[in-house]
Amino acid sequence: MVVGPVQFDRPLWLLLAPVLWLLVWLIARQSLSGLGTSTRRAAMSIRLLVMTLLAAALAEPNWRREAEDLSVLVVVDASRSMPAALIEASREIVTEAGAVGRSTDRLGVVVTAEEALAKLIPTAGAALQEVLSKTLPAIDFDPGAREGTDLAEGVAMALAIKPEDSAARILLISDGNETEGNLLRAADRARSAGIPIDVVPVRRDIRREVIFEELVAPATARRGQEVDVYANLTATAPVSGRLTLLIDDVPYDLSPDEPGAGVQVELAAGENPLTIPVPLSRGGPRRFRAVFEPIDADDDTIRVNNEALAVTFVSSEGKVLFYANDANLAQPLVNALGRTLVDADVRSADLAGHRTKEDLQGYDAIVLFDVPASSFDRLQQEELASYVRDTGGGLVMVGGPNSFGAGGWLGTPVAEVLPVSMDVPEKRQMPRGALTLLMHSCEMPQGNFWGQKVAEAAVDSLSRLDLVGIYELDYMRGERYVYPLQAKGDGSGARTAIANLTFGDMQSFIPGMRTIYTTMNNARAGTKHVIVISDGDPTPPPNSLLRQFATAGITISTVCVFPHQGTVGDAARMRRIAQMTGGNAYLVNTTGQLANLPKIFVKEAQIVKRSLIWEGDPFQPRRTGAPSQPIRGMGSLPSLTGYIVTTEREGLAITSVKAPEPNPDPIVAHWQVGLGRAVAFTSDATSRWSSDWLGWGGFDTFWEQHLRWAMRPTGSANVGVVTQTRGDRTQVIVTALDERGESLNFARFRGRVIGPDLTSGELALAQTGPGRYEGSFDSSVPGSHLVSLRYDVPTEGGEIASGSVQAAVTRAFADEHRSLTDNSALLRQVADVTGGRVLDGGTGGSLFEREGLEMPVSMRPIWLVVALGAVGLFLADVAVRRVRIDIGGMVRSIRRAGHRTREASEAQLGALRTARQRTQERLAERSEERAVKFEASEDQIRRGGDVQLEQERPERVIQQPKKPEPPSGEEEEGMSRLLKAKRRARESMDDDGEKGT
Repeated sequence: MVVGPVQFDRPLWLLLAPVLWLLVWLIARQSLSGLGTSTRRAAMSIRLLVMTLLAAALAEPNWRREAEDLSVLVVVDASRSMPAALIEASREIVTEAGAVGRSTDRLGVVVTAEEALAKLIPTAGAALQEVLSKTLPAIDFDPGAREGTDLAEGVAMALAIKPEDSAARILLISDGNETEGNLLRAADRARSAGIPIDVVPVRRDIRREVIFEELVAPATARRGQEVDVYANLTATAPVSGRLTLLIDDVPYDLSPDEPGAGVQVELAAGENPLTIPVPLSRGGPRRFRAVFEPIDADDDTIRVNNEALAVTFVSSEGKVLFYANDANLAQPLVNALGRTLVDADVRSADLAGHRTKEDLQGYDAIVLFDVPASSFDRLQQEELASYVRDTGGGLVMVGGPNSFGAGGWLGTPVAEVLPVSMDVPEKRQMPRGALTLLMHSCEMPQGNFWGQKVAEAAVDSLSRLDLVGIYELDYMRGERYVYPLQAKGDGSGARTAIANLTFGDMQSFIPGMRTIYTTMNNARAGTKHVIVISDGDPTPPPNSLLRQFATAGITISTVCVFPHQGTVGDAARMRRIAQMTGGNAYLVNTTGQLANLPKIFVKEAQIVKRSLIWEGDPFQPRRTGAPSQPIRGMGSLPSLTGYIVTTEREGLAITSVKAPEPNPDPIVAHWQVGLGRAVAFTSDATSRWSSDWLGWGGFDTFWEQHLRWAMRPTGSANVGVVTQTRGDRTQVIVTALDERGESLNFARFRGRVIGPDLTSGELALAQTGPGRYEGSFDSSVPGSHLVSLRYDVPTEGGEIASGSVQAAVTRAFADEHRSLTDNSALLRQVADVTGGRVLDGGTGGSLFEREGLEMPVSMRPIWLVVALGAVGLFLADVAVRRVRIDIGGMVRSIRRAGHRTREASEAQLGALRTARQRTQERLAERSEERAVKFEASEDQIRRGGDVQLEQERPERVIQQPKKPEPPSGEEEEGMSRLLKAKRRARESMDDDGEKGT
């Protein structure tokens, strides 16, 4: 119910008002009978108004306000299918639209591709003009990932940022080709919200194009086998070009008789299947990449879709990837593996780490030999963890000063798949470390992002008992510890502080360094370290302060990022700080080095973890008696002199060897995690802690059994996998045969799929026929999808045989690049559904038309105000009935007081005027007397000459002025004291004159 600007949500309560009026009238007849007529009428009126307001409050009144403003939300398709020139034209449309609307109209911009991003929240007036008038485009049209188009998400984002207090239109600029989402469903939501969608169709019609549809290679093969690789290309018209095949990025000679590695092919209009035989001489994953290049560039428009990828996993005997940054120290263990016929590929993680997750699939296990976490970037660490958990690979971590928690592995993805925990419990008394991060202004590309990333990397590397503090210049509260030095705990507090960092540009390091020194010097910690990240321009601390740091054993490492004065000025000052305190100095001055920043901070955070290293007298490790297959048949173990302190992990992890009491820390542990297995050996395999082991006769057997237990089981040659991609899904078909070639039934498969972004999901296989098992997964995202399967099959003897098999499905480019024409029909349908318009690219001025729009109405509840008004009137009703107020008498009293005030004022003014007149008369008389005393006598006038004053003055006659009669009555009250004071002053003057005479 609407009454003027007020709307009642529950108008039925208004019917209560007449009932209340009747009750008030009936009751008031008796209760108000003793009052006067006017008072009775006033009380009755107030009571009726109170009842009316109470009924209105119960009806939930709202103040209605109809909006007059309009918001235009521009959704720009910035995917790969949109040419750069058209995206720039979209910018011009936005600029033109922002210049023609009313001053209160708003403009917002959403850019969409694989996902939608709001680039400009609806803005109006001067703020909008400031954005649009900048020399460099203030609105960023970069959507990030562009290998897809989700127009529905763009519309959804526009609906999300629409202001509630204005009407809205959506303008969609696109070619209409979508690879994800459903634009029509999003249009239905816009229609339900009463928001029309105007469209600007981008015309697209490619007449000459070649598309590399697919490159098919066997999922698995045996070493030495020759396989056929199938290529399928589609051409819109006959075209000549050159086909090149690369195996592991090395060109494969397709035509020995022709120069170069490629071969010239003639493509007809339509599909063109080609077969390429390829011998496989070595094991491991083999990556195939085929590229087509037209001889005439005009025969092909889009080059992104001219290549395809495929991967074949070539089976080989057990092979291990051995990561060791010091190959000499690792040689005893490598030799032991060689004697047990385990082939090891030794690499330095710092120099030759794996490049992709497919690189790891050629190995059945990975050994991390005293390698710190800083040797791998975050992506490589995630790939190592996924290799174990999702693909069934094995992982063995061998201890040393740079391993486990001392090597910064705490808080990394790899730590999650190890059978020991690196977070030491409180009951284990260990010297803890203290770390302070001094975060200075990060003036570099994405400076705040990288600043937060490095801080998170350092904090994650600490245990929950270690102390951590963060110091910076807070623009609101000045320089301070934004996160006071304290135990890390679960790290949530430190992460919150990191998320709120402002990276203020402090002018001097001196105040901050003094505060940090005092705090760190008083901290109860075994190792104390400070990491400073800065561009180096603040005033450096004096040498005396740096010597105090060094004397207290507090090391400082500096990370100089993009210094203003290059390597000579700012960087040199930062380097001096590190050198004088025993820390390390790093220089990052190119964008290519930014990815190394988290690794630097992880490496520096390791310094405070040196307390996790236990070294001492030789001790005899003891067997725990837990059922352990890797250590079966082993007797007593040689003594050790050191290890990295860890704790047992809860769950399925098995600790087979421990240190003796009183600190029974894990020495050897293993477990099954996901599809893979992991082993932890917290001591080392060198002469530092394990010199007795190197000469022990069971050294080779110990490591062979643990490594072979962790290694991925070798797959059967009779189990094959084939993948078939149809649209956005890939079918996985597995055929399983026994040694006689008969079907293997009732096998149990466990599978996982790892996407290009390392997200993993389960793959379920069901038996669909004799020895045939099938499953499918979503493969719409471009990139490499890795399929790993582990299976258990029954044998004739009743035993269970296990094995594994891998396959890879690759998409070289998104479906975005298969579209050769626009889908303007879809855009027109969207406009029809929502009541929008089909516009051309030059009609920015018509975007703010209000015709056909339903202006929104905002509601503000006012029931509380109405209820408070009823309460106030109720108090007035009480006052009218209980307090006798003579309003007429009050008015008469006010009038009398005003009359007396006027009379007194007039009397005072009259007295002042009389006194002034008398004073003027007396002054005139005294002036005449002075004039007479200086007049010449008649004799003098007759003699002539100058008038001489007489030698003797005549006696001065003092004439007392007549005292004025004091005013009587009210005048005395106004002026009496003033006149008395004047008379006393004159008498005093006269007395002084007589004395002088």
